[in-house]
Amino acid sequence: MIDPLIDELVGDLRPIKPMQNWFAWALAMLGFTAISAFVILYYGLREDFGLAMSSGTIIWKNGGLMLAALAAAIATITLSRPHTAPPRTFIIAILSVLLGVIGWRLLDLARQSSLFYEVTHVNFGGAGICIPVIIGGGILVFGTIWLLWLNKSASQNPRELGAAAGLLSGLLAASAYAFHCNMDNIFYFIFVYWLPIIGFGVFGYLIGAKLKW
Repeated sequence: MIDPLIDELVGDLRPIKPMQNWFAWALAMLGFTAISAFVILYYGLREDFGLAMSSGTIIWKNGGLMLAALAAAIATITLSRPHTAPPRTFIIAILSVLLGVIGWRLLDLARQSSLFYEVTHVNFGGAGICIPVIIGGGILVFGTIWLLWLNKSASQNPRELGAAAGLLSGLLAASAYAFHCNMDNIFYFIFVYWLPIIGFGVFGYLIGAKLKW
């Protein structure tokens, strides 16, 4: 015998399409492509792009940001589902490489000058463009990811998910702008690039509490 109460309760249920990882990757790539196109068309590539490429600056600066974005994307995707966790070993390895690059640049700078002098005499001439682009692009990416991905998530760690998505958004915007920026001082990189990125992570962590399921 079928219970009419059960029929009534389940009568309005509709199947929900499962989240597809490729869609999250597509959102990230679309955001990066859109910001990169804006930066290149409006500001142009850095004038010394060829020299920056041959000297390895593009590798450590742009590549470091992209590696961190890769780790943030993986964390965002895996944290979006219950009973899942990011591959910590892989993410730690990526972040270790990034910290190693920053340490290497600091050591290289210390051989040439006083770090105290360098940190107190950073040329912030490009910050007036860099920071607004990172913040504006990051907001655009985070808003898109929030509406089209995070709102459909079922995370047991919503704050951590929000933080990962926030970091991803800031990193994608920073990676895109780095193709124009020729300010390669490591302290400029830390203050002007990473402080807004970390700010996005903190913002994502705070707003992540709204991701209820």
